[in-house]
Amino acid sequence: MLIAPHPDDESLACGISLQRARAAGATVRVVYLTDGENNPWPQRLIECKWRLDRADRERWGRMRRQEALSALRVLGIDTGNVAFLGLPDQGLTDLLLHDPAAMARVFENVIVDFAPTHLFFPSLSDIHADHNATAVAMHLALRNLETRMPAPATWVFAVHGRDEELDDDVAVVPESRAEAATKLAAVEEHRSQLKLSGRRFRDYCRRPEYFHELERDVAWTDNAFLRTQWVGAESITLTLQLPRRLTLKARPRVLVLAHRSGGDPLGVILTVPLRSQHVDLVEVATQDRITSGFWEITAGNTIRLTIDPSPFSRRHPLYVKLDHRPIFFDTAGWIEIATPPLGLMESAPARSKVVAAA
Repeated sequence: MLIAPHPDDESLACGISLQRARAAGATVRVVYLTDGENNPWPQRLIECKWRLDRADRERWGRMRRQEALSALRVLGIDTGNVAFLGLPDQGLTDLLLHDPAAMARVFENVIVDFAPTHLFFPSLSDIHADHNATAVAMHLALRNLETRMPAPATWVFAVHGRDEELDDDVAVVPESRAEAATKLAAVEEHRSQLKLSGRRFRDYCRRPEYFHELERDVAWTDNAFLRTQWVGAESITLTLQLPRRLTLKARPRVLVLAHRSGGDPLGVILTVPLRSQHVDLVEVATQDRITSGFWEITAGNTIRLTIDPSPFSRRHPLYVKLDHRPIFFDTAGWIEIATPPLGLMESAPARSKVVAAA
């Protein structure tokens, strides 16, 4: 089973792997989360129309569905085993933060329905917002399914972005010339996207497919812009190295997804301040105060946020993201933070566990 946030991800991320699955006689299901309908610039170029209304976006989405089905036929995949969920393109982060439990249930249902032996979905480190939001929701869904079905072999990929520290656990899928040519032919079926992104898409095709096996245990992670540290078991500190040229966009935000103690997951949004100040963490969906924190402005572009974690479940990890888009893509994806047991007095080391495609 492949979870694809948009039409074209099937070919860009897994074009070789899907061919291998077909050759091995596997039954393959591809689940598209969105129709890719909210991609206005190529649509404006192709249709010569500046103002796009709902009907225009729906028409574009239908066309992108057909392109995806054509690409799957090139890859030899049975298009009768394809699902389109119709979730909002460019809107998966909002869905995740407003109702993470509901979004996780969507994935639980599609996984249980197919019961895959092998499951592929985007990495937390992918810098497309829809991709990394999908990753968080999939993490939630898989934890909920641990007692309901046998665990599939689970692999993550990143279409957008790169992790320079490819470790020994990364699986590289070798490709023959024929397989590479078929993958490129499948990508060429996404004609609407090639008008503006043709060179980038073809560059993606020239790199090998990388996957990282998702570990069942909670991992400590960080990235170049957001690092974490537990002080004892009584507070969590997030250190943000803010990108430069913040004036090009609105102030960056910190997104937090956590579980209440004994409760459902919840989303929190915090706008990065201009000065040191106390702050309340407020749930996105209900606007209820969850806990408190303190922003501390330090040297340069570094900001430190200290949070009281007592309302959060210690059986579940937290997910945190620095939300800042200089143009289209995120600065970085989400990170996963393992909650230390009560009484732990030393910080756990940070280590990246999810590896993006090169």
